[in-house]
Amino acid sequence: MQTVAFRHLRTSAAFALVLAGLTGCGNDAPTTPARAPTVAGDEGRPLGNSTAPAPQSSLPSGGTTRAIRGARAAARRFLPGYLRFTYDQGDADAIDQLTPGLRDELARSAPRVPATRRALMAKVTGTQTELVTADRIEFLVAIDDGQTRYGITVAMLLTGDEWLAAAVAPT
Repeated sequence: MQTVAFRHLRTSAAFALVLAGLTGCGNDAPTTPARAPTVAGDEGRPLGNSTAPAPQSSLPSGGTTRAIRGARAAARRFLPGYLRFTYDQGDADAIDQLTPGLRDELARSAPRVPATRRALMAKVTGTQTELVTADRIEFLVAIDDGQTRYGITVAMLLTGDEWLAAAVAPT
């Protein structure tokens, strides 16, 4: 299993529109653009395809909705621990719903926000399904820590009968 650090910064207009919608475009509160911490993940595959017009699925009809619901629920369990970890408010062992490979990678090379922002409480402000296959679902996730809004892509992998976070990358 090979891991790859993701350094891909998306600049497409389509993604900008999606992220603007997720983070409340039109809100008068000033924001500072930021780059999310870079994290390697399992499988060494690049995350997402920001030019894809709609999620793709190879799941049987009716199974897609259940799969997305299950993966989204697992991502909701993963993200709070991951955000605490990236803000240096928790450790990798406290993160739920992730593959052993991603846990090991996080422990080896922890993504961290700048020291001046570590006391902030980051929260998820929106998610959008980006890619759906039989065993992998990727979400664009909008994050707001009170000073900065940014996005990450979280790849959820179906392992056995549960969805686990396999990779995280900045958007």
